[in-house]
Formats: sequence, structure tokens, C-alpha cells
Amino acid sequence: MKHYAFSNTTGQRYDSDDAIRIVNLKQSIWYLKNNVKLYDVYPSKDLKTNQDIVIFIFSKKASKDAYDKWCRYETDTVEMNM
Repeated sequence: MKHYAFSNTTGQRYDSDDAIRIVNLKQSIWYLKNNVKLYDVYPSKDLKTNQDIVIFIFSKKASKDAYDKWCRYETDTVEMNM
């Protein structure tokens, strides 16, 4: 049985089993620049540090290629300096 979530930010309904949560801002930018489907984005708190964070929810299936490139440090084609 599929479990669906609804984003108040994007207005999308998505399968939570296909959702990957990213908190690394540089990685999220990389995914967005590589047209990975963004399901949701929302503020939260880091449970360990109590710091404010932003959580990006992407499609797990659609992020596979970008994730593989990220893991191999093949991000030099996109300016990642912040």
C-alpha cells in the first residue's frame, strides 16, 4: 500500500516511499540544477544541535543519476561555491 504525503509548499501529492530527504544545502542546489523533481521543502530543527535547518524532499527515483555524480564528486560542471 502506498503512503502519500502532501506538500503545502509545492502543492504536490507524492508517494512517501519515493521521497528522499536532503538537508545538505549544496547537495540540494546540485539536485535542483540537475532538474531532480522537488516534492517539498520546509523548515525544521536539527534534533542533535537544535539548529534551524531546511529539509528538501526529492524523488528518490529521479535523483539516482544526480546522487551517483554527487558521490563521485562530479559536480565541477556546476559552480558550488557559496
